[in-house]
Amino acid sequence: MPSGLESNAGSGDENTPLFDENTTPRSLRRAARELQASLNSERSLTQNLRRKFEDVSNTSQDGDNDTSSPHKKRRRIRAESENCLDSDEAGIQEAEADEVKRLGRRFVILHGPWLRRKEAIFEVELDEDYDEEDRFKDSNTMVQGQLHEIRGLLPDKYHGDAFTKKWLSKSFTEGMDSQRSNTATRLRKLAAAIFSVDALHMSPSTIRTEKFRDMIGWTINQHGRGSYSALKVAILHKDYSGAYDRAKVFLNPSLMALFVALIRGPNAAIEMIKGNFGIRPMTETMEVIHGIRNITPGAIATTAMLAIWCLSGDDSLQQRGATTGINYMALYEDYLKLIASGLHRDRAEFINVIQQWDEVVFPSTETSIVVGHSSSGDTENEVDREIGRMDDEERS
Repeated sequence: MPSGLESNAGSGDENTPLFDENTTPRSLRRAARELQASLNSERSLTQNLRRKFEDVSNTSQDGDNDTSSPHKKRRRIRAESENCLDSDEAGIQEAEADEVKRLGRRFVILHGPWLRRKEAIFEVELDEDYDEEDRFKDSNTMVQGQLHEIRGLLPDKYHGDAFTKKWLSKSFTEGMDSQRSNTATRLRKLAAAIFSVDALHMSPSTIRTEKFRDMIGWTINQHGRGSYSALKVAILHKDYSGAYDRAKVFLNPSLMALFVALIRGPNAAIEMIKGNFGIRPMTETMEVIHGIRNITPGAIATTAMLAIWCLSGDDSLQQRGATTGINYMALYEDYLKLIASGLHRDRAEFINVIQQWDEVVFPSTETSIVVGHSSSGDTENEVDREIGRMDDEERS
């Protein structure tokens, strides 16, 4: 009840009437004025409290001096809050897309230049029973091999439902496309220096075809027809003798220098050719960005394929060369199949390939994939055998 009415009632019974037949007009006017004053006072108090509440609610942290109405302020604050949330969410999505693109680039360097089913590979169901030794059994197992490699790169947060999201497959393949393009451009510019050929012969493509096709596997059969061999390739071998040699294939130092150019830059590769191994630039390189610490079969297979493309008559790096007709995708897969099969069989020649690359490119690596193997084909090294002999002596 308003205070004015309470004062008029006094402390008497609440049922006592405020006015009666004896109330004079003057008293009525006075009571009306008091009642109006009381109502005005409460209305003013209410408005003051509302303004204070709105001021507290709407005051911005940066000292906003906006003099717009409280309703406009509330709308503005709410809109700014929603925009902030949208901006944060967009920032997170952009950061995740960049992360996935980076992993796509890493895939090209360590695993392979192309995906068998492009973006559609992300829609393929993962076979939990997949065996790496069966990778080259058929096209489906080859897809599973790449699928397992992709999932091995991606953090757990991108597994499950996130793996099939369009933005993820798009970001990953965009990263691959970018890395493949940059790699092709960089390596072709360095090919003359790395393979010790005349730089004037690197352009145009017709000159490359004429001058270098014998180095990249061009052979003539008994019927006089020419084609490119996958294994009788001079630039793949160390000390090439004119024929494929399992003990020398993939051991040409120029291949290692080509890979170094990719992960550490041209100067490191040139120094390596001069015999200065282990040169690492002070700048942030692909090796540092992607945390590359050891060689992989995919990296060797990709580098071997790129070496052939660098000296070929094909101007752009595509799955099949427009000029030569070389199937570069198949070439990469054949080299990967050869290396992987040799490793699965514990063949000394292919264990030695991994060891030699790690020794030259990553001499301090502790993550080599052939740790515990010797180039003689044994699955344990000399130190392990010696420790085993000591254990046997103690037990006897």
